[in-house]
Amino acid sequence: MALVACTDCGAQISDKAPTCIKCGAPRGQAADLPGVVTTQQTAKKYKGLQLVAVLLCAAGTVSCVAKEIPASALLWTLGFVLYVAARFSAWWRHG
Repeated sequence: MALVACTDCGAQISDKAPTCIKCGAPRGQAADLPGVVTTQQTAKKYKGLQLVAVLLCAAGTVSCVAKEIPASALLWTLGFVLYVAARFSAWWRHG
């Protein structure tokens, strides 16, 4: 068993591995098949935006329980808009 460099990312992988463990790119005969598609992962910035959006919605819920209705509505609206924008951006960029 020898280590070879991945053709896509350059990581050291086993020559017997069907795919790269770092990027998931197929190697050898699997790379030559027309039906093989490598799926990209969603970027971390989109996941971070979604997390911020969920935290804004959670803050809106806490604010609502504390009877701060205007602040609650604002936080929920911001959180919802940010979440939808992050999901749309991730879909647009990665398909």
